[in-house]
Amino acid sequence: MIGLLLAILLALELFRRLPVLISFRRLAFWGARSTVVLRRRGVSEWAKERAMRLLSHGLLASSACAGSLLAMVAAPIVAVLALDLLVDLGVRAAWFDWHKRLWIVMICLTYAIIRWQFRHRLQPR
Repeated sequence: MIGLLLAILLALELFRRLPVLISFRRLAFWGARSTVVLRRRGVSEWAKERAMRLLSHGLLASSACAGSLLAMVAAPIVAVLALDLLVDLGVRAAWFDWHKRLWIVMICLTYAIIRWQFRHRLQPR
């Protein structure tokens, strides 16, 4: 249970420090922009195809960036679950037992609240 708790806390810290949401916003921007190009009237299909070819590079790059950041955030949990397959640490038992999950949620929420409180108190005014 401790290994799972530490992996979740590490994933939360990685999510907080890495620009995951920014990269998904960038992905949504490229998707919205390509939708605008496709819905544009009075433009030839050749011009739309050319614009979509150019937009697809940005869409591919931003989706690869967002996916890799999400994989980096999920990596500690996946690593602990893989380690639990090799050495029985009790992670899968904690994952499926609702009492232990409730404790993990309470500890993670307490950690998040304490981090939030200290962040506001330590910032210069």
